[in-house]
Amino acid sequence: MCRIRIRILKGKRINAKEYLKVYPLNIWFYSGILILLIGVAGILYERIKK
Repeated sequence: MCRIRIRILKGKRINAKEYLKVYPLNIWFYSGILILLIGVAGILYERIKK
């Protein structure tokens, strides 16, 4: 999974089938990171506010 993603980022050979297999997982992965970042930012904001 990581290797395929790195290949896509490097812009080498993109295998469409492999990309489509991995793509939904990437959406979940990145949305999870975004939710975590928003949560951390919210906690920090609340602390700074107090």
